[in-house]
Amino acid sequence: MNKNLKLGLVIGSVLLVAIAALGMYQSSGGIVVGYRTSVASATTMNLSSGSVFNVTGTAVCDSIRPGAAGKIVWLVSASTDTLTDGKNLKLAGSFNGTASDVICLVSDGTNWIEVSRSVN
Repeated sequence: MNKNLKLGLVIGSVLLVAIAALGMYQSSGGIVVGYRTSVASATTMNLSSGSVFNVTGTAVCDSIRPGAAGKIVWLVSASTDTLTDGKNLKLAGSFNGTASDVICLVSDGTNWIEVSRSVN
């Protein structure tokens, strides 16, 4: 992936994170996202369908099932959830989400790498 493409992904994700709380999304820069899908927090989460997830529950997640390389997801905390750095989560440190906090991840086909987070 070239540097310009990486920069474009970061700018695009920041724009979409800024409107994440609205619950509705539009196509932006070739990334098509839709209404938020609810997913329960779990030790291993499955984010196979969708891009924007409302994470419910309080379980500590230490891995997410592998996604297609280049897939971007936004996880919006509904209450309190934790993503732990390690296993296939490559984070800037554990994410302890509270209501309306958002973390954006991109898959390399095996690992999920943090792009950004917003503590609201």
